[in-house]
Formats: sequence, structure tokens, C-alpha cells
Amino acid sequence: MSPRSCLTRLLLAFLLAALPAHPQTPQDAFEGIHRVVAIGDVQGDYPRFLEILRTAELIDGKPTWKRRDCSLCGSRDISAKVLDLIMVGQISLTLAMHFILFYEVGDDYVERRGPFRAEHLGLIQQAHGRGELVMAGALADPADGAVLVFRGPSSEAAEAFAKADPYVRNGLVKKWRVRHWNTVMGDGAKLPTL
Repeated sequence: MSPRSCLTRLLLAFLLAALPAHPQTPQDAFEGIHRVVAIGDVQGDYPRFLEILRTAELIDGKPTWKRRDCSLCGSRDISAKVLDLIMVGQISLTLAMHFILFYEVGDDYVERRGPFRAEHLGLIQQAHGRGELVMAGALADPADGAVLVFRGPSSEAAEAFAKADPYVRNGLVKKWRVRHWNTVMGDGAKLPTL
């Protein structure tokens, strides 16, 4: 077993040991738990494991566990108990949806963006680090816009991003809008039933 794999297993064992034992009845299994995070096999990739925990806001940068109202389990542990609790309404799941932020930019956008680009890219990195921003990029040939894809329970993160973006605040973006995107394939997508 590699040192990294051993370290991942030790950290996971420590985190699971620190959590309260779950009672036997499904109704009591998540008493005081408002969120369940299931993590699949990360194949001993310790940095990826920590990234998942940070993205889920379960640990801070130290790493220290910071969510007392959250239960961590392996993806195989999502059992009929959890499904039963969802069915009777004792646990509500918020499904992540996708939202696209469209930017329309002025003709001089490429020439004017230099002084604001570092701050703009910093906001992009922060939103991605929080798990809100899935992908982003400028349109090319012609450079007349940009598209940013957000994931979350509402359009709030995309709208907040646009309002904070120096490209918007300094007039490089002439117009922006957020649209809900019904994804049928990809991360977080739901294939419609036929």
C-alpha cells in the first residue's frame, strides 16, 4: 500500500470515527444531520480526497472538520435507509442545476480588459474552488462575448458573480443574463425519461 493511500485511509478512518454512531432506526439515523456527503472511491488520491472535502465545505485549509451538521459516508453506504427518509420527507435533497451566465461585450473588450483581468480571473478561480463554477471562457472569432456555466440550487451564484465581476462593473460587459440550463448529459445532468 502506498504512503498516500495509507494516509487517505487513516484520514477517512479518523473522520468517520469522529462522527457520532448512527442509531439503528432510519428515522433516527440522521438526527441533527442536515446534509449527507457521499464520496466514491478516490483510489488513494489524497489531494483529490482533500479537494472533495474542501469543495463540499467539510474541512478548512488546515484541514479541520468544520461541519457538525453533516454526515460523511462512502457512496456504497447510501442505502434504502436514506431513500426511505427521503420518501417520507425527513431529508430533503437539493439537486444541483446548471445556469449559464452569458456576457455580451463591447467592440473594445479585448483592448480594455488588461487592467481588470487578474481580478476577473481571481473571481473565476474562487467560484470554481467553491464548486459553483463548472467552466468558463470567452467566445472567439469574433470576441463578442463569454459563457460561464454555474452549478447550484439556484441562479444566485451566477448573478452574484456577474455583479462582482470587474468586467461588468467597469463597462466592458454591455449586457449579461443568466439562463437555467436543463442538462441531459454530463456532470449533474438528468437524462429525461422517454
